[in-house]
Amino acid sequence: MEARFQECLGQMARAGVRRVVLCGPTAAARIVLGLAAEGGVEAVGVIDEGARGDSLPGVRVLSPADLPGGAGVLIPALEDPGGQWVAGLGVPAERIWRLL
Repeated sequence: MEARFQECLGQMARAGVRRVVLCGPTAAARIVLGLAAEGGVEAVGVIDEGARGDSLPGVRVLSPADLPGGAGVLIPALEDPGGQWVAGLGVPAERIWRLL
């Protein structure tokens, strides 16, 4: 699974994505946070509807309203329940990345 995370982060970096926000404070998101710098992408936050200023190692958990402009959004779940939710936040499709 780590290899897939690294591959996805590498694809994002090659596409010009320099900052990434992860979708949901999941166990997979925690793994990606540890790998992001190695993949050439800076993790700047995790978005979650229930955000209350919580944090994960090195980043804040953000409400959807606080989504930084220009950042890519990575959905690190093996299934994609949040894909349409992220698109509904106004994130352009080319800025949304899915693990699978």
